[in-house]
Amino acid sequence: MRGLGSGIKFACPHCESPTIVRTSETVTRQTRQAKLICTNADCGHTFVVVVEAVRTISPSAKHHPSVHMPMAHAHARKRT
Repeated sequence: MRGLGSGIKFACPHCESPTIVRTSETVTRQTRQAKLICTNADCGHTFVVVVEAVRTISPSAKHHPSVHMPMAHAHARKRT
């Protein structure tokens, strides 16, 4: 999984240690699947994560016709 800066961080769900992406593949234009492995040798958990683009914050200047994502809405402030 690639991103700006240091990328997405995902802790092991069992021991909360950092993980390493072993493989990654595109599933759809909006979805990517990756196999991660825990860096804690005493844990060694290997698992799969799915990353999906779900909402648009700022529309693309190069919109692809097959990509359909709703616009994100600002959360309304709670009034007291």
